[in-house]
Amino acid sequence: MTCTIANIDQHVYQDGGARYTYGLACARPDVTTMTTDSSVGQVGDSVTVVADPAGRLDPRPADAVGDPDTRAITGAITLGVAIALRLVGEFGPRSLRPSVWRRDARRRKEQRRIRRLAQARARGTLQDRVGWLLPYDRPDRNRPPTRTAYVSPLTRSTGSMWAVKPVPAQRGQVALDAAPPAIEEMIRSLCDLYVIGAERRSVPNVVAGDRAEVAADEADLRRWREATDAYLNELAAVNRDLWEYWVDHGQRLGVFWGRTARLKSWQDHVRSAYARLVRASDAYRPVFNEITAAIETTRTAEQDLQARNRVLSDWADRPLWYLKPTAEDSLVLVRSDVSGEPPPEGHGRTLPAAYEAARAEYHFRLTPVDWDEASLRACDAELAQISEAHPPVGTTASGRPLTRPAPDTFAAWFQQRFGGSHDRVSDRAALANLRQRRATRSGRGRPRSAGGGSWPTAPYIGHDSGGSDHSVGDYGGGYSGGFSVSF
Repeated sequence: MTCTIANIDQHVYQDGGARYTYGLACARPDVTTMTTDSSVGQVGDSVTVVADPAGRLDPRPADAVGDPDTRAITGAITLGVAIALRLVGEFGPRSLRPSVWRRDARRRKEQRRIRRLAQARARGTLQDRVGWLLPYDRPDRNRPPTRTAYVSPLTRSTGSMWAVKPVPAQRGQVALDAAPPAIEEMIRSLCDLYVIGAERRSVPNVVAGDRAEVAADEADLRRWREATDAYLNELAAVNRDLWEYWVDHGQRLGVFWGRTARLKSWQDHVRSAYARLVRASDAYRPVFNEITAAIETTRTAEQDLQARNRVLSDWADRPLWYLKPTAEDSLVLVRSDVSGEPPPEGHGRTLPAAYEAARAEYHFRLTPVDWDEASLRACDAELAQISEAHPPVGTTASGRPLTRPAPDTFAAWFQQRFGGSHDRVSDRAALANLRQRRATRSGRGRPRSAGGGSWPTAPYIGHDSGGSDHSVGDYGGGYSGGFSVSF
């Protein structure tokens, strides 16, 4: 529709823009005005106007609307170009894909794979195509992981009641990073392994399990460690080989369709790698069974050792002992059930407490303490019965007992409990030497007071006697304290 411009009303805004309102003379009487953001002519000029017959839209210049056919063709061409670019980004050569597109494509593939894999797990159909795929978006996708075997240090020492000291053994289950979900159950059926050593750190391709203690000969421990290292080395080699093959050939496999021959090649490679793992597992299984049996033997020996220690502890904790003075200014450790006399305090002491009191008398009061021979003979008889009732349990492969025999004499029990001879508190020569050293130190260190005397001694940790003024000094070879008595 052609109209003539009758008048123009121009509005200029502060930002420099303008708005034009044109009065029109058209063949249609309902078209009288037209508003635009740009000038389309002067008064008296003819202009082609497009008007909405329903009156829902304002009249506009015809060149502002454009040709509908041309716009449809332009839209179709744009859509086709976008689809082509998307296909190139998804499936085209890597050199034509921008890095951002490649990253986004991997992320989308990984999200689809995760969803499909969760559905396959729920249905129990992990043998589907998605079950044979590995993650797409991984930081090390271009660097095949290299794994080294775990070398466990062997520290051998003996002590306490163990003749062969146990060492930690960490059980682990095989779990390869490059194993697709389709063979998860097959991987779990492989033989577990034991990593022997005191260090606590993660082992590649293994999920840590329970920790235990195992006692064995040094040769067996070394052989077990070598077998474990060989097994771990084979796991690392298979894992590296699978990942390298996946990066080079399988990573471009789609989740839904495509490249059936490449998928079959990847599946064959996985099955071949699993066959290698089965051979390594079968070779290690006898060693695994040996270690498991040794762990059970060690656990049984430890339980028997705990029971034996409880019996010995109950034997030593009986309140039967007391210190008895003699006419030679010394003391004797006596058992009340042997002497037939009640303790002076009304109740006796346990054997460890009685020995600590004897040490206090010897070191702090400089009083020798002897052991009652009849009491020691009674202890020897009781310990012999305990040792006979609790023989050592468990041996190594070479027949070496895992635990030491229970002490069958008082001297053996004392050596095991306190690490020395029970006659230390009876040594008169050492006691005389101790008195001389303390007297020498006291004479050099502090002058004698005018009104009294001073005797060197050390702090007394046993029962107090007679209102002495005790000052704290060293315990052991030299003493710097003393107590003073004024007359």
